[in-house]
Amino acid sequence: MLGSLMLLASPIAHAYKISMAVVMPKGSAGETLVATQPSSTKFSPCSDKLKVDAFDIQLTFDVLNKNKIADREIYIILYNAENSPKYLLLMSPTIAIQGGPLRAFNTIYDLDQASTIATFPYLPRERNYVGAGTINLFGGGGVTIDGVISGTWQIIAVVGDRLSTKFSLDEPSSWEAWDVATVVFGRPWIGKTLGRTCQ
Repeated sequence: MLGSLMLLASPIAHAYKISMAVVMPKGSAGETLVATQPSSTKFSPCSDKLKVDAFDIQLTFDVLNKNKIADREIYIILYNAENSPKYLLLMSPTIAIQGGPLRAFNTIYDLDQASTIATFPYLPRERNYVGAGTINLFGGGGVTIDGVISGTWQIIAVVGDRLSTKFSLDEPSSWEAWDVATVVFGRPWIGKTLGRTCQ
């Protein structure tokens, strides 16, 4: 009986949360697709010169601890194995750059080495004044992808504690929460000569 009471009294581990969805802005080339085009993932055709190829990312998160204080970082990484460089880290936005500047890394080792730098997370704890909510990373209007290589891109969102010696962007077991979304630009892969980039 005492053991049962002690079990009931055990504290429940606090859970941080993050999820995201790729959004095709209104009027963009990927907003309305025909039935023969991909439906299981977001897609922008990169073939209609009269429409802008663009996308946005809607992020829903909760990085508040039990005392309602934001004490974790949010990292946003764009990845394409055929791109050079493969890893693009979306850093904290500034007034001048909506959505945040991109920092490029060629290897996961380089990306991981930078993960503890305070200015590298998209949303460091010091600048997270709400702690929980839903935001559009590119303001709802999206960001154009002209010049971006075609293919399947992954967008990875990670909640982590950059102050912890155990945290590593190369080790999912050290992440508090994470999510992955995909978007296809033009075709599933980079292409040979024509169509290597979205125009």
